[in-house]
Amino acid sequence: MNSDSKSSAKDSIRVNKRAFAVIKDFSTSSFKVWCYIASIKEHNNDEVHISIDDCAEFCNYSSKVAVYKGIIELLEANFIFRKTGSNSLYFVNIEKLF
Repeated sequence: MNSDSKSSAKDSIRVNKRAFAVIKDFSTSSFKVWCYIASIKEHNNDEVHISIDDCAEFCNYSSKVAVYKGIIELLEANFIFRKTGSNSLYFVNIEKLF
């Protein structure tokens, strides 16, 4: 395996095919937040730190309200789970994204 292959493996994600049945119905907010999460998720790690400011910037939102709305929708759809005792740490449902 050359260095380009190793780099691309760490820079790639996989989405379970069954998840698309739900993703297709995401609101714009939840889809953009999901893209942000996918972009920051580290290889072989299901825990992510969602910075509201960074997420708003990534999503090109001037308000944090849409970010919170997206997070709530992803929680309700069981795509992410809030880490107990934390307001910014979440677990990504590995049945959806890995």
